Amino acid sequence: MNKSSLNNKETIVITKEDANFRMDKHGRWINDGGPVEKASIIRYLNSAIEKDENGFYVTHMLGDRREKVYFEYEDAALFVIDLKLNGSDISLLLNTKRRLKLEPTGLFLKDDSLYLEQSGHVIKFNERAMVKMAPFLAESEEGLVVAINGQKQVIREE
Repeated sequence: MNKSSLNNKETIVITKEDANFRMDKHGRWINDGGPVEKASIIRYLNSAIEKDENGFYVTHMLGDRREKVYFEYEDAALFVIDLKLNGSDISLLLNTKRRLKLEPTGLFLKDDSLYLEQSGHVIKFNERAMVKMAPFLAESEEGLVVAINGQKQVIREE
């Protein structure tokens, strides 16, 4: 645990090794007692995810002190949990509740999962988002493609 100052407020930093929770490859939070099941806690943890030069962490205030808890994750810390067509664009909803526009050139496949590399992050599509993405996907001679408004983009495989 480290202490630092942020705008004259004390910041307590908890390392990954000292954190008592982590995220599995499906985006589920796991603590010492097993999977976190309370929806309000899951929503809170997801909405509190941030990233800095040291990695992903969850932040919250404890009185007048800020706590940053870095956490382990198996595959990705950011997940696409929903999507919708907005005119000619696809809007993605992340587990953090942030929205972003899909940039198809950033899509890639790895181990039968769909990912997006965008804004300096690797973001994994959860099962629900994959199902919603299915109408935009097609097989071609070049491999799997995403087709949006007549534009096709081959999805690279890693």
